[in-house]
Amino acid sequence: MVQRPIVQRQRIGPAIRKLRHEQDLTLDDLAEQAGISASHLSRLERGQTLPSFTVLAGIAHVLGVSIDEFARLEQDVTVLDGELGVFLDDAGVDAEAKQEILSLSIEGRRALVALFEELSSIPGTTPNAQDQALRAIMEQGIAGASSAVARIVSAAGMDAVATGRALSWVGSSPGHHRVVAAAAGLVGYLGDDLAAVHRALAPELPMSPEVTAWQRTATQTGTAAVILDRKLAANFLRRGAWASGMAAAGAEALAQCVSRLTAAIDGGSLNLALTDVELGRTNYIISDTDVLIEVPKHSGSDKSRVGLVVRGVDAAATFGMNFDSLWDQLPEDDKDAEQVKTWLASHSAATVS
Repeated sequence: MVQRPIVQRQRIGPAIRKLRHEQDLTLDDLAEQAGISASHLSRLERGQTLPSFTVLAGIAHVLGVSIDEFARLEQDVTVLDGELGVFLDDAGVDAEAKQEILSLSIEGRRALVALFEELSSIPGTTPNAQDQALRAIMEQGIAGASSAVARIVSAAGMDAVATGRALSWVGSSPGHHRVVAAAAGLVGYLGDDLAAVHRALAPELPMSPEVTAWQRTATQTGTAAVILDRKLAANFLRRGAWASGMAAAGAEALAQCVSRLTAAIDGGSLNLALTDVELGRTNYIISDTDVLIEVPKHSGSDKSRVGLVVRGVDAAATFGMNFDSLWDQLPEDDKDAEQVKTWLASHSAATVS
């Protein structure tokens, strides 16, 4: 008996206030024309009381809307609150906190539902798209399949938000990882702030908290082999920014990045190749069980498809074998650990100076 009125107040009151603002009416203007006191209208808008049918009909008349508009609002937000209530229950939110959340504005509650829906969605790939990507890799290899894979991603892939979530899944799986970083994207980023990369590539889209939580808590497990486009690495160390639109990192941060890479190479957890060999424009992270493909031409729109997940041990093994074939074809100097460390050190020194 207590919960229902609290929720209703937040449905009708904010709607009246929003319509009043849209029509440039003051509180006194609307109250006078509707035949009620300004203090009563203020309490209605703040959700401190509920309007009678007569009062609501008078307000609707002044605002030039049908009273059915408020009835439709009631119905729509009833559905909204039902969805939000389920999410809150599933999250284990206690009754008192749940009631506080359900007393937020309609816009606030709608934003929470959208966030819960985003977090609960499972990035995936249709079997047909997965088969197409696998076939392209088998026929053309990692670099050669770049154009074909880009078309598959464009037709059936995920947006930047889902791609980031998939990166946290694939990147956090135990075992050996193989990475191809041919272009500036989420996959292959050398620095610490993936959120900054995401904002630069897709400024209109939110980033899942799952991604930043993964980056914040991730620890190095297993080993990684990384093939990195040399021009991409050089631009990063020279500009201090991985992608256009990012704030430049300082010389100290870049030096720390190079130090981490060097330590990982010395510790045997990282095999890094810096190459001028054409890698296409498609990035890959290959775990023992899954593959994430990224075509980092983000438009910042939720209609921009930039990622594709290929799942399964057999598929991951096929991508892994093609990665190993590409690695074997690289010039020896490109993957020689000492030469790679020397190159990194020289470019880091040039940045500092």
